[in-house]
Amino acid sequence: MFTKNSSTTKGTTKGTTIGTQNQAAHSKRLPSRFLRALGSLGVFMLAAALSFSLLGCTPGQDAEPASTTSANQDNPATEAEGTKPAEATSSATLDLANPEDYKKINLFLSNFSEALFCVYNSNGYEFDAYDHLGTLAHFAIDHNYINTPGVVELGSYENIDGKDYDIRISAKAAQETIKTFFKQDVDVSTLKDMGYPYYHNGYLYTAQAGGGLGAYGIAVPLTLEKIGDNRYKVLFEVFAGDNYDATDQSLYGLSRDELVKRGFAGYLTGEAVIEPLNDGTIAPFLLVSYSVKDI
Repeated sequence: MFTKNSSTTKGTTKGTTIGTQNQAAHSKRLPSRFLRALGSLGVFMLAAALSFSLLGCTPGQDAEPASTTSANQDNPATEAEGTKPAEATSSATLDLANPEDYKKINLFLSNFSEALFCVYNSNGYEFDAYDHLGTLAHFAIDHNYINTPGVVELGSYENIDGKDYDIRISAKAAQETIKTFFKQDVDVSTLKDMGYPYYHNGYLYTAQAGGGLGAYGIAVPLTLEKIGDNRYKVLFEVFAGDNYDATDQSLYGLSRDELVKRGFAGYLTGEAVIEPLNDGTIAPFLLVSYSVKDI
């Protein structure tokens, strides 16, 4: 059965994630109805809501389902080496009634929801190619911070081209993570603008926003619809709670009702298009498109 890597958490280990802070340049105000809806979910959920805005997510913003390829599942950056091309696909039929399929999809999509990933389309870019690369780089930092914290270095990195940072990751590790999850070979050394992880001498630098925040939630698949020869549209809901520990393997594979009984609540809905892969990597699906919005 596909499981998250036990070496560190949820496919590594789930723990605390940084709210990708430097995207304030793309921040948008959340509607008051969204904030009111989160009132009963505690401080954690309010923090998630604010980070949702800071990350440049627009509530209600959806990505058009793409018709080509591009992403993958959970895993530490160190396991991304040797990722095989995404051409090899599996023709096996997926069914949420099958506990193994349900958990695979649950785990795969949770790699994105826990990092508060917003909008992705392998067929194009939400803004432009540079912004697209910055978004993937933020994901690489957040994913490793949650799942392989040893890959992300915390410290005081002062006067990096005139700016100060407290987090960095090697460009190589970030590129391996992007290759694993998005099946793209990228060069992050072009990231030299404010508002994104900043590249300098082999590292990507960024800064935490407001201290450590928990990972942002588990993606619970609700419906699964086959939309092509080997593609599926998944509607899902993102659940979290005040005591949410992303490294708790027992949370994955649970139903919506089971999570509610554990004190979790849904605060985002999402839609993803996935394609099963048989490429020998720890990521069993190709992510074609992904988007979330407030309930």
